Amino acid sequence: MILESDSSIAIRPRVSQLGEQIRDLDFAAKMVVAHTPDRYTNTVDFFDQAMIYSARRVQPRSQIRARVIRIGVTECHVELSTAVVQRGDAVLDISPGERESLVEKALRKLACEPGDSRRAVAVDGKGTPRLRVKFTLSELRRSLTVVGHNFKLSELREALVVLMRCSLVLRVEQPDGKTFRELEGTILQNLVVTGNTADPSDGNTFFTVSFHPAIEGGLLACTFRRIDYEILLKLKSDLARWLYLRISHNYRQAEARALVDPKLRYHLSLKTIIADRGELTSATRQRDVLRAVRSAFEELVAAGLIFPPILVSNVAIKVGRGRKGRADVIFHVAGTQKLIDDIVEANRASRAMHQAKALAATTFEVKVRQSEPLALLC
Repeated sequence: MILESDSSIAIRPRVSQLGEQIRDLDFAAKMVVAHTPDRYTNTVDFFDQAMIYSARRVQPRSQIRARVIRIGVTECHVELSTAVVQRGDAVLDISPGERESLVEKALRKLACEPGDSRRAVAVDGKGTPRLRVKFTLSELRRSLTVVGHNFKLSELREALVVLMRCSLVLRVEQPDGKTFRELEGTILQNLVVTGNTADPSDGNTFFTVSFHPAIEGGLLACTFRRIDYEILLKLKSDLARWLYLRISHNYRQAEARALVDPKLRYHLSLKTIIADRGELTSATRQRDVLRAVRSAFEELVAAGLIFPPILVSNVAIKVGRGRKGRADVIFHVAGTQKLIDDIVEANRASRAMHQAKALAATTFEVKVRQSEPLALLC
């Protein structure tokens, strides 16, 4: 949004509630772009910690996977449904898997690119402003190829269909225990395909989608944090990507002294990983789960994000009344200078965006130079 005036003072005009929602979402999107360097993207707390992609994509029947996770002191109930997709003559029930995970993250990266031609805020059929990103399948494929993932255009098209048809429900219980907030929607929404009937080649066919309400909610609330896109997508396992997202979002006090002071390290228990990860259930043999988690941490070590060794200690935990205790495993993680620098810069960007949001929300008179974008205030 550009405010123009012949003087140095631009008076914010009165707008309708819908106009305010469009303005706020457009402002938030511009803040994201302004604070996202070229090789980075952004993580959104509830969505990225709740969204679990399945190792087995084709399911024997339609299903809804439900679980409860905790993000800080907040309890979140998660439900994820499969998508019904036709492949040739077969009709399949497909859960979003690694391919869909990579495609969704690549689209968020495309949404962070500079310039207004890629993004737009538009009102959907329900009268709700939505942030939309425009792309071709070739652009999407290139953004994945540079980080080591090669897909056919037909595979990317099917991934979009799966993401459009898988419903994700997030029900967040408030700390008072009396209220909740529920966000429901497909992972991607409002797919529009436009092309030239005389030349339907990929370069002339454009896709436009919007994101899950939790993504846009994170933009408006400034609860997103930037993360290295190239490292994130070059990690081989989805579990390693999940750990990287979690550490980047939660380990906000990272510092170099953690290498010599265990108290300053990031602590994550196997019990928490099993509970929040979803697919790693308590029914799985703990030694197999531990092996998978250690392998994922080793990927982070190889990527230059954390230092080896990862300290592991056995801690006795209570399982329940009348039941024997069980040893838990605590991972003590110290970040490399690369991870620390990224977290420090993410903290700085987060503060700047919160200040810009507060300024935009509380002031009625904004000093701007003639034709200066409001986004530059952040």
